Amino acid sequence: MTKESLYEFECGDISEQKMLESFEPNEYEEVIEDWVKGYLKQKREYVDVERLGGKGDKGRDVCAFYTTDRQTWDNYQCKHYDCPINLSILKQEISKLCYYTFKNDYPLPKEYYFVAPKSLSVDAHDTLYYHKDELKQVIIDEWTFQTNKMTAEEKNKLFEYIRNSVNFNIFKHISPTFHLMNLLSNLKRQTILVLDSSNILN
Repeated sequence: MTKESLYEFECGDISEQKMLESFEPNEYEEVIEDWVKGYLKQKREYVDVERLGGKGDKGRDVCAFYTTDRQTWDNYQCKHYDCPINLSILKQEISKLCYYTFKNDYPLPKEYYFVAPKSLSVDAHDTLYYHKDELKQVIIDEWTFQTNKMTAEEKNKLFEYIRNSVNFNIFKHISPTFHLMNLLSNLKRQTILVLDSSNILN
């Protein structure tokens, strides 16, 4: 299914879950970008939304900014896999954010949302929500990201930064059902507006 076919989607054609799973990864990012721009931007008072997903995105897919200087923002990390996000993927993505914010490539987000059509595995879900302190320590103890680019001293500073400056309460996920229902609702409103505009022009 393509992004454009969303506008022709009817509930009887295919299940909502299967619809999300049928996108290509890039298309899924576009869909989430549309959802954040069309539904969440006004609701959360974002001033701008931009998709940075792709090679070299430094762990950012869809960025939603509260301020024009882009210092206060939310990240919507899109993971379109054939399986739920597991604990290994969870740790890898959080490690990226910790590394690049430590390097001052960009500021820590206010909120960081995992968005995936198959959601989180049970283990990843429980660790993310109920064992945040343990998750932080495991990430430090098992650190592998960009190790060849850091000295031992830099690693120690990074780990101290993670312990003291990264609040793991920012990491959450958004269920597929939640963002799908809001997305379809928004698309329906857009379609109605287009039809109304056509009637006016005619």
